Amino acid sequence: MGDSMNDVLQELSGLLRRITEQNDASWKRQEEFRSRMQGQQDSRTKLREDMEARSEKLRTQMSEFRFNADKNKEDFARRREEDQQFRQRLLQTLDQHNQLLETLIARLKEEPKKGSL
Repeated sequence: MGDSMNDVLQELSGLLRRITEQNDASWKRQEEFRSRMQGQQDSRTKLREDMEARSEKLRTQMSEFRFNADKNKEDFARRREEDQQFRQRLLQTLDQHNQLLETLIARLKEEPKKGSL
């Protein structure tokens, strides 16, 4: 009877060892799974933060682009106005010079007539 009791105890001990090993393996898998999930969560959090930072940077760049575009339009309109005014003044000056040249040419044509009299 002592041998059979010893055999039963050894069998129970082996079963308990296997159950403990299975529980340990299961616990280890759960911990690895939790660790992976935490890593993925951290990655997703970092990705979301990066995306938010990029979005903010893009919004800032777009705002700057719009501001610069508006400023360039204003600068272009101002330069165009200045150019038109310059051209107008230039045409007036050329008209004055042409009138003066016409007057000078007319006088030069009259002078030889006066000298011959």
